[in-house]
Amino acid sequence: MAVIDEVPGIKVTVQVNGEDATEYIDPHASESDIDGDPGCPVVSRYIESIDDVEFSITVAIDDDTYGWNDVEHDHLAAVVDVDKQQILRRVIRPGYKARVVTGVKSYSKGSNQWYRKPLKFSAISIVEDQSPKKSNQDMEMVKNAGLIQIAFERKMRGNKTIPLSRSFKGTGTLEVAEKTLKKRFISHSTSLGETEVIKEPIWFSCPRIPTDHGPIAVFRFMYKSRECLEEELIIPRSLDSNAKLETGPTRSATYLSIRDLSMAEVLRLAQERLDQMNGIEANKYKCRSMKREADEVIDIDQEASKGRAAKRSTVTVDLTED
Repeated sequence: MAVIDEVPGIKVTVQVNGEDATEYIDPHASESDIDGDPGCPVVSRYIESIDDVEFSITVAIDDDTYGWNDVEHDHLAAVVDVDKQQILRRVIRPGYKARVVTGVKSYSKGSNQWYRKPLKFSAISIVEDQSPKKSNQDMEMVKNAGLIQIAFERKMRGNKTIPLSRSFKGTGTLEVAEKTLKKRFISHSTSLGETEVIKEPIWFSCPRIPTDHGPIAVFRFMYKSRECLEEELIIPRSLDSNAKLETGPTRSATYLSIRDLSMAEVLRLAQERLDQMNGIEANKYKCRSMKREADEVIDIDQEASKGRAAKRSTVTVDLTED
């Protein structure tokens, strides 16, 4: 469960296939601002994505810890983006312990009904080289894929308004040319599952607190396959991965030189060779962290995570319980 020390009481968890996803510290976290606002703390985590498995997002507020200003008018809006597309604004007010985002809501004029489609991970498919136009489109989609972001904004309770349908339709299964993915550790994007009928959502128009200029906290979850997490050195390599490394190349059947590898891969190979020379058994480096509790935050580097800084009007938010 991700938390931000600067804004205590706000917690965000991603559930994969109904279980809390194991979170891994982002070793590449920089001090750069999000949208140029240095006053907004940011926490980023990696999680594992699995082919065709549904996921949901839970946002929870501890009323005893979070500093509500005015019990009657002070609210929080959780702005949820997936693959850099907004799918929902979920409002939380004092007394609400948690809200769950399970999918995208839409309205059908034909049936006069509201529907929800759950979110799920879809593996990116590698295809032969494509036209330059298609390759550029693929590059843009790949650039946006693999990110779940939840930004919290302080709001005031407004008036009831007409529910809104979101335009997010998911990407389906992305078919991407191999050269587009070169040096990019991207394995999945988000698509939508089977449609289910829901009751009409309740929406309110909530103006921003006048003294605020943007979000007060941002949570980011980068999702990748286990293989990509290992390749990017987010988690230790499993025994199977080490076996593949010993028996032959994993990327292609052709000879690989050191120029074909990233610096992280070069350092990893050098360390593995030094371990062999020093007589250290390979099985001592098996992924022991995989046996920890599902909701535990694992810091592979054994260092404290560093928050990054992010940017801070009336918006329409959903009050409906999923």
